[in-house]
Amino acid sequence: MKTGKHSLLNLIHGYVRAMMEQSNNTFVNFDSLKNYFKILATENGYPGITVPPPIPGKKYKATVVPKSLGDATEAEKLIVANTIQEIADYHEKYLYYYDFMEKVYKSIGGRTPEEMERDFPEMDIYVKEKKW
Repeated sequence: MKTGKHSLLNLIHGYVRAMMEQSNNTFVNFDSLKNYFKILATENGYPGITVPPPIPGKKYKATVVPKSLGDATEAEKLIVANTIQEIADYHEKYLYYYDFMEKVYKSIGGRTPEEMERDFPEMDIYVKEKKW
């Protein structure tokens, strides 16, 4: 499993942290939001299993349990990252990226730092300290 500064796992964690920061829901924590994105990613091919309801015919519904990111291949992690990107782009939310100088910056729709400064001059795009 590839880990570290430029790993897909680190990228996903940064994406989740950025989405949390922009959420108005104070009840959502990091792990819950990450799991939610993994569940959504199962619609895009990320592996998971559907657990049937514990009592058929009752109010309970089948539940999707996604694969752990720790057990996921790089290709599977990419499905999760792309799912989060798709959702962030649709809602015009920023995600974290590294620029060529290894500084963390906020990007909406995959824009470069220069494009962000041009398109969103009021936004402070560079992160003072890494939060994940």
